[in-house]
Amino acid sequence: MKQSGLAKELQPGPNLILTAVASVIVSLGIWWFLLKGISIWFLQRLAYVPLLLLIGASSGPPLELNPQTGGWDFHVRMNYNTTNPQTGKPIHIDSIDFTADPKLADAFTGALFTYAGLALAVGVYSKTQWKRILRGFGLQLALSVLAIALFAYTKALAIVVNGHTGSTAVLSAVSLCEYLITLVVPYASPFAVVVMVLPQWKNYFAFHVARTNKLHR
Repeated sequence: MKQSGLAKELQPGPNLILTAVASVIVSLGIWWFLLKGISIWFLQRLAYVPLLLLIGASSGPPLELNPQTGGWDFHVRMNYNTTNPQTGKPIHIDSIDFTADPKLADAFTGALFTYAGLALAVGVYSKTQWKRILRGFGLQLALSVLAIALFAYTKALAIVVNGHTGSTAVLSAVSLCEYLITLVVPYASPFAVVVMVLPQWKNYFAFHVARTNKLHR
């Protein structure tokens, strides 16, 4: 590919945002109506080994698909020493088991399809571009798995604090972390990843930032 052709390929289209909106809507529609169940199963299976290493407990697998609710069942290693609020005696909590809201599984699988919609909206499908898109998909997947592990641990910690220590400050901090993980990461990370891995998106925002700076001078 000639240098001029490469430079043209890296430039974003004039209607990138409108194309991205349409692409994300189509991608999420395919996920919701056709691939929701299999994608939740796929993410749960793919995340099994990393979660086993990060939060795995001896009481059971770190993450299971709940066949009744469609959500996820977590078994989290805690190794936490605290006191019994009734007797005041020290106790050791080896692990915590809980079932997450099914919306959690929806959020993290939906994030993968949001990224796919944003990445495909660029409209360039060369071999180099496909490598970038796949690299971004892997990064999005890794972020999702890490966020799921963080959610599971903070949720388990909240259960321990709420039931045993009753520390309002700690519970508030844990609740804030849980909020950020469940309501910010799944929806913000696809946009961050696509800007990191695809030069067309990076150039698009760089152009508009530079243009805004000029207007304010």
